[in-house]
Amino acid sequence: MALFAAPLHAEGDTESLRIALIPKKGIEELISEYQPLTAYLSDELGMPVEVVPTRSYESVIDAIVSGGVDIAWLGPASYLIAKQRDPHIEPFARLTLEEGYFTAAGNHYRSILLVRRAGGISRISQLKGGRVALTDPASTSGSLIPNSEFAAAAGTRLERFFAAQVYAGSHDNALDALLEGRVDAAFVASMRADQYLQSQRMERDTCGSCGARNRSTTTPLYSPAG
Repeated sequence: MALFAAPLHAEGDTESLRIALIPKKGIEELISEYQPLTAYLSDELGMPVEVVPTRSYESVIDAIVSGGVDIAWLGPASYLIAKQRDPHIEPFARLTLEEGYFTAAGNHYRSILLVRRAGGISRISQLKGGRVALTDPASTSGSLIPNSEFAAAAGTRLERFFAAQVYAGSHDNALDALLEGRVDAAFVASMRADQYLQSQRMERDTCGSCGARNRSTTTPLYSPAG
């Protein structure tokens, strides 16, 4: 299994291998998801391997720069921030993504803007003055791309286009805020939106009254390269 975008290596404790992961989803879910990898690495290396809990992109950046962890899974934007702080950090692997509804198979995902179909929004202009969820200031798809590409398409800065914008802390939190109606739109990574579809936490198309109550329907409104 390859790690995506900018897993980094730094000097650390040789008696164990410590890994930090940017919180694209809940940390407990990430730790469970990576358990087969940590078990495999532990057997192969003959040492304990653990995922160090982190709560923000910044905490992962700090951990790899300070040597608090040996490997970090970072996105492009957070990797560049870390690289500026410590030029000795090196990328060595990236994830391979399966094809999804929003994501093409390969090594690339997209930044997408999702809205609820029930909200009756079909054009970007209808979101002006609305509420939007971002993920983290160091997120590529959840902050950097929206603040550059979407702002250029809208002809104004995000904070001027939207009446309110909130950093949810993770893609899951941003998606949940959208599905629960706490925001009108959310910028998230396409691969995380695909995982929500696969787990049936949201639906691809409107299904009338046949959809379960805990499922919400979304539609991508804007999808620049990410």
